Amino acid sequence: MTVMQTSQKDINNFITIYNLDLNVQHFCDRAETYQIDPGFALAVWVLETGWGKSSVWLNDNNPAGIIGSDGDYCAYNSKEDGIQAMFELLNAYTSGSISYVGQRNTPEEIRAAWSQTDDVEKIVGIWQLI
Repeated sequence: MTVMQTSQKDINNFITIYNLDLNVQHFCDRAETYQIDPGFALAVWVLETGWGKSSVWLNDNNPAGIIGSDGDYCAYNSKEDGIQAMFELLNAYTSGSISYVGQRNTPEEIRAAWSQTDDVEKIVGIWQLI
């Protein structure tokens, strides 16, 4: 997932149309830093946060259902810190730096390790909307 295809303009348009409470510049900067397509990352965020409405996102700034070693959802100090953690985790998946996860580069591979639900079609569908 090292080729970025979704433009910042596309991300901004999607966030504006759906009135999502996200810092576009921060989101796209993280995508560029970690070489993750921002459209894919935004689709993950949309699904995991219920379009930005989940309590885990609103109360704990957790953008992707990230679970800590204790088995509980992680809480972050700010939305930007949560987005940073999401991109770090996506990067760990795509780079293969988590040995028990291995390297995963397609939505199917990433979601198979990330989520216990079969939601690849939903993620890809949202990504296509962007």
